[in-house]
Amino acid sequence: MGVIAHLRQQILDAKHYRDQWNHSKTHGGARVPADPSLETILVALDGKLPVWWQAETLDEIHRALDLSKEFGFKPVIVGGREAFKTVDRLKAEKVPVILRVNHPPKPKVPTAAEFAKKPAQERIEPLRVQQDQLDRWKKRVATAGVLNKAGVSIAFSTDGLQRSEQFLEKIRDIIAAGGFCDGDQNQESEESHEQIPGEVKDHSTARKTITDGGKAHEEVARVGDT
Repeated sequence: MGVIAHLRQQILDAKHYRDQWNHSKTHGGARVPADPSLETILVALDGKLPVWWQAETLDEIHRALDLSKEFGFKPVIVGGREAFKTVDRLKAEKVPVILRVNHPPKPKVPTAAEFAKKPAQERIEPLRVQQDQLDRWKKRVATAGVLNKAGVSIAFSTDGLQRSEQFLEKIRDIIAAGGFCDGDQNQESEESHEQIPGEVKDHSTARKTITDGGKAHEEVARVGDT
């Protein structure tokens, strides 16, 4: 709560800063010292600069949206691990989401029969716990597809990845989870083939693939075109 109080104080300081400048211009007097930080906040308050909120959980996302509404900011959610839980609000308020693709590898969960055959020392973690981990992993990976299907603007961030090559691995997970491969989009993409190559018209859907000719990139492109 201390962070929120500090933010509110910064907003009040920025508004007071503007009042001081306006008074100085109108009535003269001592020149108000320039403050780039407060000036940037004023640009955001005027809606000319989007505000990026780092928010992963449902509560964090709602808090960011509530504060943006209170102050008149144009929000962008960064992280969005549980954005699928509030997709309706994100869509209604037209809030873009920059998803971090730093999800862990897919958990390997044995069947009940395989689990029963394991030695006792290898059955420390209950099977139901492993299944729950897999379910949560699937929901996280499917978030991009859920947001995309709802019409929420999304982008991907490599923040948190150890190597750049991991980005393609994570995108494969997202595509395999059904992201960007629903029937309506495929139909629209096929229709867009009639356009001039390289041209994307306003309000149309198209699939873009950026490659450097590497094998891994080709594999991602093939999966994305299925």
